[in-house]
Amino acid sequence: MIYIILILLLIIIILFFLIRERRLKKAFDSHVSYLVHELRTPISTLSLGLEMMDSEHTTMLRSELERMERITSRLLSNRLVVKEEDFDIHSLIEGLISSRSSADISLDLIAKDYIIRGDRFHFENILNTIIDNSIKFGGSRINISSKDLYSMGLEISISDNGIGINKAEAKKVFKQGYRSGSSTSKRGYGIGLSYVYKAVRAHGGRVWFDINYKQGACIIILIPNNRLVRV
Repeated sequence: MIYIILILLLIIIILFFLIRERRLKKAFDSHVSYLVHELRTPISTLSLGLEMMDSEHTTMLRSELERMERITSRLLSNRLVVKEEDFDIHSLIEGLISSRSSADISLDLIAKDYIIRGDRFHFENILNTIIDNSIKFGGSRINISSKDLYSMGLEISISDNGIGINKAEAKKVFKQGYRSGSSTSKRGYGIGLSYVYKAVRAHGGRVWFDINYKQGACIIILIPNNRLVRV
C-alpha cells in the first residue's frame, strides 16, 4: 500500500513539473511573438522610407532590413523549418566578416569538407548571434576557425577575449529565456542562444561552450558527417 502511495505521489510530482514547464514555454513563446510583432512595425516604416530614397548608401540598409523581415517572418511561424540546400560555410563566414569591418575578427578556416547541406539562412543567423554575443560581452578580438573531425564531422569554433562564462552557466545559457548573470546590465531577452541551440540541433548537430578555454569564451558547433557534401 505504501509503495502504491509513493508511486502516485511521484506521478503527481512529475505531472506538476510537466504542466509548469508547458505553461512557462507558452508564456515565453507569447513573449517572443510580441517582440517580433513590435519589430515588424519599424522594419516596415524604414523600408517605406528607403523606397523614397535613391542612393547607393541605402543598398546595405535595404539588404539588412530584408534579412530582418525574413527572420521575423520565420519567428512568427513559431516553428523552426530547415530548408535543404548545399552551401559553402567558409564563404558564408567570410561574407559575414566583410560586413563587420569595425570588428577585429580573425579566421582560421582549415577544414577541407566545408560544403554543408542544410539551411543557409539559419547558419547565417547562428553565426551572427554568436558574434554579436562575443562583442556584447567584451570581446574586442574574435577568432573563427574550422577543422575536420573525420569520424564526427566538421567543427566550427568562435572564441573571444571577453569576460567568458563559468561552468555552471555554460549548460544553462541555451535554455529559453535564460539570461546569464553576467548580462544583468546588458539588454536582451534570453532568446539568441536558445535559437542557436535549436537551429543546430535541427541539423542534427551539437553546440556547447568549451569550459577549458580560459582567455574568454569559446563556443563550438559540430556539424555531423551526414550534413557534409564531400567533393
